[in-house]
Amino acid sequence: MGIMVQVEEAQSYHPGGMDAVERAKNMLFSQWMFPLSFDPNLDLLVSKTHAEVLQQSRTHALEVMRKYQGMDGPGIGLWAQRTDTFKVLSFVKEMLKANPDVLWTGYRILGSTGEGVARLPHWTLQLFAKHPESDTEVYCKHNAPFG
Repeated sequence: MGIMVQVEEAQSYHPGGMDAVERAKNMLFSQWMFPLSFDPNLDLLVSKTHAEVLQQSRTHALEVMRKYQGMDGPGIGLWAQRTDTFKVLSFVKEMLKANPDVLWTGYRILGSTGEGVARLPHWTLQLFAKHPESDTEVYCKHNAPFG
């Protein structure tokens, strides 16, 4: 096993947490086959915020949100919780313009709240590709470890 790299720490999900007085930071909304740490020599991780995706191509991001969610608002986290795992994986791959030659094996969606009065949600979309020879352990939302 090579040197393992920790992923950004997630906080456990709790309903209403994104509306709480205190700011939510990396609240886990949805996860499937995603690691706590991974071997960067074998595995691949891609991570972008919703804002970065919009900045790269607002038209693309809004089209993908409409295609999968039927809307273009910030409801990514709750939508992902209610949606089939493979549909969410497809959504994240399309949003991040993921390399189609990579076998993406998992994803994670984290939510944070912004500063100020509006406290608009910020989403982090992450894709993971576990190499067939990798010893990396992966988790789904129901058994995800938290720091």
